[in-house]
Amino acid sequence: METLASTHKLIVKQKFEPLEALANAAANAVDMSALGNLGEVANKYQVLADDGGDRYRVVEESEYCGLTGRCCCNPNHELKLHVYAPAEVSSSEEAMVFDRPCKCGQCCACFNICRQEMIAYDRTRNQVGYIRQPFMGGGFSPKLQVMERDGEDPYATIESTAFCCIAGLCCDHTFVVKDPTGNEIGRIVKQKPSNFQELATELASDADVFAIEFQKDLAVDKKATLFGALYLIDYMFFENEGEGKVDLVNSSAVSNVAICIAAGVRVRVIVRAGEEEGMKTVEAIRMQCESCEGMGMGALNRNAFLCARLNIINLPWPLMNQVGSMENQDTTTPSGQA
Repeated sequence: METLASTHKLIVKQKFEPLEALANAAANAVDMSALGNLGEVANKYQVLADDGGDRYRVVEESEYCGLTGRCCCNPNHELKLHVYAPAEVSSSEEAMVFDRPCKCGQCCACFNICRQEMIAYDRTRNQVGYIRQPFMGGGFSPKLQVMERDGEDPYATIESTAFCCIAGLCCDHTFVVKDPTGNEIGRIVKQKPSNFQELATELASDADVFAIEFQKDLAVDKKATLFGALYLIDYMFFENEGEGKVDLVNSSAVSNVAICIAAGVRVRVIVRAGEEEGMKTVEAIRMQCESCEGMGMGALNRNAFLCARLNIINLPWPLMNQVGSMENQDTTTPSGQA
């Protein structure tokens, strides 16, 4: 954990798991999405320094079956994340451990059973930090509080820059870390796919790429706790992001586009593409446009279009052109706004 003292930025890459992708493909083929959980494996991550060198290996420890296991409760299952030194340094030297209990992820964050939390430990299993959703989960902008122990005053708050909707493969998703005075001391970014290979990987699995930046003089214990918060955010919002289903027989596709957030409740937005479904999708996007424009949120509106265009690539061209024409109509800032 001491290596974090001189660390300013880390890149976290989740390992692609072929078994998961195969299980999801098989579940889609028989139209039984629940079967995809049978192939759910424990996550593994590679952590790189800003210069590209290996810094850590992170391995999930969790039960496969059981009432709080991956098969039944993914992505809200009970788990421990073990952070190891790179394999060339040591295959068993543990640097940190992050412990997350099983929670109900689809209910209002006003009950303890629904409020996500994680505890950070050093290599000797001494607690160095605690992360928890606040009451009501931050409202329409997801928020986490960071403290040394449960019940203490937070020394930092992690809040998404998104309003109401989060996830989607078309853009970066940023969570800003601020101290109690409002000064930024770090940020966590779920990065958009940078090439077709990364896009295909995210569509076929839950493998993502994150970046985390720390204030240089931040205490090591606080850096470690924020590092753990990155994984909590991944499990909360991005485990099933972009997951797609393609039906070649009926010429249609289904994709998770985003998650709508309200008081900690997370509801997935599903986009269906095909002739009839495509028309419904375009109309839904048009209504979203009008709603956002009326609220003066042109930027959010354009972001919704970009997400839609990326995730409904199976639309017939006339429908795709409708989406494209609506996007072009919303490329200027509404009058009266900077």
